[in-house]
Amino acid sequence: MKHFLFLIVLTLSFSSNAQTIEGFLTSNDGKAIEGANISIVGKNIGTTSDEKGFYSLKTSANQSQEAIFSFIGYRSKKLKLPMLKMGQTYELDVTLNVIGVSIDNIDVEDQKNRTNTFEKVDVKNATSLPSTSGGVESLIKTLPGVSSSTELSSQYSVRGGNFDENLVYVNGIEIYRPFLIRSGQQEGLSFVNSDLVSSISFSAGGYAAQYGDKMSSVLDIK
Repeated sequence: MKHFLFLIVLTLSFSSNAQTIEGFLTSNDGKAIEGANISIVGKNIGTTSDEKGFYSLKTSANQSQEAIFSFIGYRSKKLKLPMLKMGQTYELDVTLNVIGVSIDNIDVEDQKNRTNTFEKVDVKNATSLPSTSGGVESLIKTLPGVSSSTELSSQYSVRGGNFDENLVYVNGIEIYRPFLIRSGQQEGLSFVNSDLVSSISFSAGGYAAQYGDKMSSVLDIK
């Protein structure tokens, strides 16, 4: 029983002699900072602030100490503490300033002056492209946005449209139904001889109204 009473007296004596720094941690706009780190420089003593910005940290007595307050996005602050006596509580409210992040100006420049939406296609690739049918149509199928249901057919669709929504011009003249063939009957033949082609321009959308009212694309062959 005597030993038990001795432990109680010792515990109460230690609690009464504990010295503490406590206060509230706020930002420069008056908002409480939750989860900020508070520690004593050079010692393994630290704590964090609660949702109201309040903190409480027990320190050593009769010693010259420095406390550091830090949080991500805020400028850390180091403060020298007064020499605390045994059992003393020192109130210290701290304000942290938000770190301003400056970003350099970014200039975005276009490397190509787009006067129209047509893309030039290399004619030489029409004859050298490894495919089952060859021709201009096989070359067009390799461009972005163009797809085909089968490589054995010269028909193609652009951006999910139907194959008959593609305009075809040869020397400025619109070719009406250039793929006038039945399924499975000479479907892979091209309507134009690749050896006679001098230039190919293709647009997958956004072309001028002079090319008619088709919705998908324009193929202009010279």
